[in-house]
Amino acid sequence: MLPRGSRFTLVDTGVKSISLATDGSLYEVSRLNQLRRLGANSKWSVIDSGVQLLAQTTSGTLYELNAQQQLKILGANGVWLLVASKIVSFSIDQDDVLYTLDSQHNLKSETAGGHWIWISTGVQSFITAPTGFRDLYVVTTQHDLKRLEAGYSWSTLQSNIVSISIDATGVVTALDCHHRSWMYYSSSISPILDPVGGGAPIFCMDPPSNDEVLWLAHIPNNAKVKAVIIENPTEDTIDSPRWFADIGYISAGQLHHCEYQCTVQYMTAKGLQTTTIFIDHDHLIRWAGTNAVGAM
Repeated sequence: MLPRGSRFTLVDTGVKSISLATDGSLYEVSRLNQLRRLGANSKWSVIDSGVQLLAQTTSGTLYELNAQQQLKILGANGVWLLVASKIVSFSIDQDDVLYTLDSQHNLKSETAGGHWIWISTGVQSFITAPTGFRDLYVVTTQHDLKRLEAGYSWSTLQSNIVSISIDATGVVTALDCHHRSWMYYSSSISPILDPVGGGAPIFCMDPPSNDEVLWLAHIPNNAKVKAVIIENPTEDTIDSPRWFADIGYISAGQLHHCEYQCTVQYMTAKGLQTTTIFIDHDHLIRWAGTNAVGAM
């Protein structure tokens, strides 16, 4: 229902998609695959033809994908410049990271400085998570739904998936081959920490809480917990700086591995029981230097 005093105004017909620039300019792709802009005189002007898909950065830079599978960017002089060829789909996330999917099912991203990073192969489609999340979701050519968390951690969420979408809160809706709809939400948001200056030592400082240990240990509901023991990290190492696929404007970082051994002692009808689990609290640290490896 529209708020009182609001009304719809017809702007144009025969429109496939629209995009609103940061300066207020309205762009559309028509059913004739023409890229058009609405001028100050309320008239449409044709910018380009044969356009299949349109997107823009937060600063208003335009990208288009044409019928020849060419991805182009509109330069400051109004000339379209070729970015990549044999592209079937592309997307720009909230940090202005460009993702491309080519005709060979290869998914890549371009980060700050023009570095291309290979993410995965065998990708049928993909979506990026909204602001506040560092996730990328893909549907593979084998119809598996996978999640790439913070650019380094892959997990398979569901099989037999044919299409996916995501809303502004990070909820993923997936449609499977049996016409069933699934919803997935991750409460795990991977932290990305600022660089540690002055050559200071880096060590794990985020042990799991008792509640996290009890939840992951799957203790029976009727059990009486006697003790939760969280050991010092069994792993505390940091990788060399390298480029990551999905950490936005950071471009490069170091993966800090933190693993904790956790033991829970609890009473059941069978007596005192002990469960030991290992919990990873890996995280990325921004890299402020140069010579990070992994760029393509």
